[in-house]
Amino acid sequence: MKLKPGVLIPCLAYGSCMLVWLALRLPTPIQFLEDQGLGHQLAGAVQILAGEHPFIDFRCSYGPLVFYASALGQLLSGGRIAGEMLLNVAGCVVAYTCLARVMARTGVGRWPAFGLWLIALTVVPAPWKYYAVLGPVVTLLCGWRYLERPSRGRMAALAAAVAMSGLFRQDFGAITFLVGAVAVALAASGAQRRLGQIVVFAGWVLLMASPYLLLALSRGALFTYVEDAVRVSLGKAVGLSKPFPAFDWVLPLWSGANRLPWLFSFFFLQPLFAAGLLWATRTRVSPAERSGAWLTLSLAVLALAQASHRSDYEHLMQAIPASFVLLCLTLQRLSLTRGALRAVLAGWLGLALLALVVLGTLFQSPPHSARSLRAKLSYFGSVDEFLDDISAMKRPHWSVGVVQRIRCATRADERILVLPFDPSLYYLSGRLFGAGQMMTAPGYYVGADFEARAIANLEQQDVPLMIVSPDYAFDGRPESRLSATHPKLWAYIDQHYGTLVSMTTPTPAQADGLTLPPSRRNVSLKRSEGPERAAQVRACFN
Repeated sequence: MKLKPGVLIPCLAYGSCMLVWLALRLPTPIQFLEDQGLGHQLAGAVQILAGEHPFIDFRCSYGPLVFYASALGQLLSGGRIAGEMLLNVAGCVVAYTCLARVMARTGVGRWPAFGLWLIALTVVPAPWKYYAVLGPVVTLLCGWRYLERPSRGRMAALAAAVAMSGLFRQDFGAITFLVGAVAVALAASGAQRRLGQIVVFAGWVLLMASPYLLLALSRGALFTYVEDAVRVSLGKAVGLSKPFPAFDWVLPLWSGANRLPWLFSFFFLQPLFAAGLLWATRTRVSPAERSGAWLTLSLAVLALAQASHRSDYEHLMQAIPASFVLLCLTLQRLSLTRGALRAVLAGWLGLALLALVVLGTLFQSPPHSARSLRAKLSYFGSVDEFLDDISAMKRPHWSVGVVQRIRCATRADERILVLPFDPSLYYLSGRLFGAGQMMTAPGYYVGADFEARAIANLEQQDVPLMIVSPDYAFDGRPESRLSATHPKLWAYIDQHYGTLVSMTTPTPAQADGLTLPPSRRNVSLKRSEGPERAAQVRACFN
């Protein structure tokens, strides 16, 4: 896709704005240690660089491209955290620049589109979730381009966007495939031709995803990948689900406790409002404009449906970029209405946008200080230098001491297991994880067959040391503890590993403000290791 000067200059301007904004919003070193999402991707990257492949040698609910991209960042940066940060920034810059291009295509006008894009920046998701925005937005852009002028090349580009989305996250692959199929169907005429074009499009998607699919097939893991894409993704969605946030009617509607319900209400009601307006003005726009509008509406609805399994601020933020394109379309269609209806609708939308700006800003942390920006330079050093910088702080993070003790107690060629979920410790300590999976969670590889496989891996691999948080409960729910969600694995650990040391460490801050008590972490050694090894581990952790 060749960019003309009239397109290139705005793209550079949008990209530069996004770059500055992300530099202010990137996590500080302490935030990096608290946010296990970054550690999750880096732990998978380390496994890949050690010769193991996702869904072939280890399993996870995220797609393989998440870890391959992070592995590439680690390879190019020499194993520095900066490699992951630069990858996240690049992904977000491309995603939000593409978002600006789609918003401009709606015909709302340059300045309204720019204003709505700035509002979108107030609700940017965590940078490490770049793929949650990148895949759907690039798919939407390619869908609009295909509708403008259908061709084999543009269908291939649309299929590549869908394949990329699916290899990053299987659930995003499902919703972007549906959106791509809608684009192909809208561009074709006649039911038979539509079906034929969708089949051709599906073939293009498989072709674009074939490098990894053929790798998995050659290693006998294609069924594993498909099974995890369906069974595990759905199981985790159910196990970690959160109800739709409800208003607290005892408190004032504008109180802090009601901010999240307001945000959810706005974005989940917006497609209904937009659909009515799009239908009422359908005869006043061209067929291409109608098709683009319905394509955008379909993605906005599917993205919100995907995010609704865990109704919190973080998941809402990653689902709403398409909603901002829908807002542009709504403003553009308002200009086609007349009289009192136009005034009422414009007034309602103006108040809603003002509330969105205020609420989005309140949820975001303020831009980091110059001191925090300087602290981020530690990402460009080695992992050891990064840990030294954290140790030199007035209040070092607890994980630094644990990493040092893990290194003391284990050899570099030994695996460890941290349960239920602290993947940063793998990356920072330079130790691979065992059991064939880096974490446990409600709905995540739950069931006798999955637990039996994890136990078989533990028996085959050299995993002498475990760090287990027996009291940790996801979302503070007792039924989500490891002993309740994975009873067979818990019984195996209790039988074959003995607790040597108990540590009490702070629980990472929750995104929704939920306060949890400090976590008790048990350092457990495989009983077959013997008393001399036990004495060594005690000496390292005491």
